Amino acid sequence: MLYKIIGGGLIIAATTVFGCSKARALSERVNSLLRIKTALSVLESEIIFSANHMKRAFLRLADTVGPAFLFREAAARLEEDGVGKAWRDAVDKYRKKLCLADEDVRMLKTLSAELGMTDRENQVKNLRRVAALLDTALIKAREEYDRSARLYRSCGIMAGLLVVILLV
Repeated sequence: MLYKIIGGGLIIAATTVFGCSKARALSERVNSLLRIKTALSVLESEIIFSANHMKRAFLRLADTVGPAFLFREAAARLEEDGVGKAWRDAVDKYRKKLCLADEDVRMLKTLSAELGMTDRENQVKNLRRVAALLDTALIKAREEYDRSARLYRSCGIMAGLLVVILLV
């Protein structure tokens, strides 16, 4: 009997943790998009006012705004791969850590076409276009979080209870 109680508790705990981790991923996506949008605004200022090399700009973003690991990775790959490939590779490498959806990744990769390759004006236009797309993605991510996070948590608990009831 004691083993059944312990087993049931472990099942409920496991499904609850699973549901909470799904809800946390939704929350992390919202936070990541918000941080990246802020970072792109700072990058826009760097391009307009500072005339810094992209590596220096990425490192400043890593130190000030974040997500630090994304911009440090892009800066590290910059000299060997070029700006576009460095940015694409950094986004690909950290997409899961940032909990980004496929559409978010595609949107961020569009930056690689002009980032560091064209004049300031076109880079700023591209950054503003991606920032506007990020606004839309951020609204959708918040709506998805509001709609689904509580559901994931509740379903995690309820699924565990259902399995325990079926096993007992």
